[in-house]
Amino acid sequence: MFDTNAIYTRLQSGEDAQAIADEMAKALNDAINKQLKYEEEHKADAVKKQDLKAIMDKVNDFIETYYNDIYDEELRNITVDEVLEAVDKSVEDLRKLHKAIGSLEKLLIAEKDKKTYTKTKNTDPIEEFLAKYVDC
Repeated sequence: MFDTNAIYTRLQSGEDAQAIADEMAKALNDAINKQLKYEEEHKADAVKKQDLKAIMDKVNDFIETYYNDIYDEELRNITVDEVLEAVDKSVEDLRKLHKAIGSLEKLLIAEKDKKTYTKTKNTDPIEEFLAKYVDC
């Protein structure tokens, strides 16, 4: 941190004033850039939250108008952050499910390729099933 006493001490120890000023300017520019980056990152979040709030208001109005029997004023008390958290969790769960289904599909294809099918005497699949699985 740059305070008067620290600067004075550095000047007393023989440091160049211009070097100290350059260091202060660099630190200030770094802080300004960090602040601008922070604002830019959070601007997108603010727009996303604003858009979601507008959607939530319209959905609540729709439910209140057309489905008044299930409408509850507490629906309006749900925060945007709660909805975003639920959506983010749902998206993550869907990604995991999609990955699991893809793995299952690969396993099924591999199993199908492993099996060899032989023709049976029965040509009727129902009779074949009954003969194989049901004691008649």
